[in-house]
Amino acid sequence: MNSSFNESTIDLTLSTTDLKTSFSDDEYIAGDSKGKTSATCILCKEIVWHLKNATSNYSRHLQRKHKVEFDSWSKQAYKEKNNKMKQAFIEESLASSSGTEKYGSTHPRQIELAQMVFKNFIIELGLPLSITEKSAFIRAMLTVDPKFRIPCRRSITNEYLPKMYNQIMNKLKKTCLAADFISLTFDGWTDRRVRAFYAITMHYVDQTGQLRAHLLAFNHIS
Repeated sequence: MNSSFNESTIDLTLSTTDLKTSFSDDEYIAGDSKGKTSATCILCKEIVWHLKNATSNYSRHLQRKHKVEFDSWSKQAYKEKNNKMKQAFIEESLASSSGTEKYGSTHPRQIELAQMVFKNFIIELGLPLSITEKSAFIRAMLTVDPKFRIPCRRSITNEYLPKMYNQIMNKLKKTCLAADFISLTFDGWTDRRVRAFYAITMHYVDQTGQLRAHLLAFNHIS
């Protein structure tokens, strides 16, 4: 990060001396034993506690008490992210400018590779949609097949995912109509950050006597 934005950062290094001035040893040990950690804000010197491997409390502290610095940092971070995305597109253009003709949107190989990206990378591995705009991913896919037209995040969001959603919904509707009986189960739980989720699953026995289950809904409870 540029030096002009250093004032908006948080020092994540734990200082034993600073902790002892604000908290007793018992309080610090209790907090640490519950899986919490802390950081000292270099702007106001306040100690902010949070669960380990998470930073949302630090972000909220900056938004509430140092909004000017936080907004300045956010703009700079957004600008740097856009620059990286533009660089990825430049590299893709340079790589594809060698005269290699790309597959059309309806070409079987284009459809096969696109589905592989959605199912294996985004759905099964849980990678973000922006993975298709990363320069390393672009280089890897060009190695797999130089003719593959890598879909951007906007195309995935506006075209590919809606089509896939409609296809799956149609299959589920046909399944429901063909089943004699359907049972629904509801599951609710919270993650380590105490965020609540629920899921609804349908269960049925198909025509071959096999027990089947499909997830119908998975949502965050706000």
